[in-house]
Amino acid sequence: MTDTPSRSSRYERWSEEDATAFERARDLLNAVIAAYSARIGTTDHEGAARLRDDRRLHLAERDSLTVWDRERVAQINTEYPQLLSRVRAGEL
Repeated sequence: MTDTPSRSSRYERWSEEDATAFERARDLLNAVIAAYSARIGTTDHEGAARLRDDRRLHLAERDSLTVWDRERVAQINTEYPQLLSRVRAGEL
């Protein structure tokens, strides 16, 4: 009889803090995506194309983010409030 291999991190449980941080990161990503979407119709064709490209990056980020991406979740929670403010203000 062989030993059962250890579970991968994907099957490990996460803490309530992990879940809360992940939800906050998803909320921030959704807010940034919405801010880009709101700005697309307010600019010229080239600006709209750039905004769509930027939005696409954040959509991909949101779709690939998992609760186990603790470092990336922490980075989003630290950096995205400022990004959101800048997108809403039209600075990007």
